Amino acid sequence: MILKLKVLLSPFIYLFLIFNIPPAQAVDLCIEGKKQLSRDYQLMQVNGGLLALMIQTDSLKNSASLGGQIDDKLLRMITFFETICRPGSKANPTIEVYGQIQKGIDRGNFFLNRNLGKTTPDEYLNEMVSFNLDLDKFWERYGF
Repeated sequence: MILKLKVLLSPFIYLFLIFNIPPAQAVDLCIEGKKQLSRDYQLMQVNGGLLALMIQTDSLKNSASLGGQIDDKLLRMITFFETICRPGSKANPTIEVYGQIQKGIDRGNFFLNRNLGKTTPDEYLNEMVSFNLDLDKFWERYGF
């Protein structure tokens, strides 16, 4: 009976451990996480980010503000992560939050590295709008 109970509860225990990081691990996540997020974002911004890409592409120039919005939202996500890592913060940094921010930056890099010749400008813009809406969902989830 006890063995069955252990087997049934073990997935819940693992989920609890994954999403409730002990303080020592939270410090490591904050120290290394902030460095990694900032580094990845800076690499994305080397040539001006999505805003510059859209300004430099004739077929996307009229929608360049969308690229700027996405760049800004990604930067705000990093700032949010840095804020929840501060001592005394009411929110706790989790691997889930870190992962969502990292996925956002990775998705931004995907747009930067994408070959625009294989995609129509309308398809590209539709995907950018969808990305922007996904970033808004992140903010809604965390109270912004």
